[in-house]
Amino acid sequence: MADIDVPAPTDDLLALTLELAGSLDARTVMRRILERSLTVAAADRATLSSFVGDGLVIEASVGIGGEVTWVGRAY
Repeated sequence: MADIDVPAPTDDLLALTLELAGSLDARTVMRRILERSLTVAAADRATLSSFVGDGLVIEASVGIGGEVTWVGRAY
């Protein structure tokens, strides 16, 4: 069985840590995490939502096609 070389995530984790430490604004941090998630998951769009009372609120959303304007909408 051949050994598979898997790069250590140290550099990526350090870069993400420094990037996230640059802001205390929750929505900015969420957007940055989603932007990184697009790359890792090879996705076209990522959205983070939360339940507030009986509704659903879009907290952050990013897409490769440009700016997504759903942030803050409640359903």
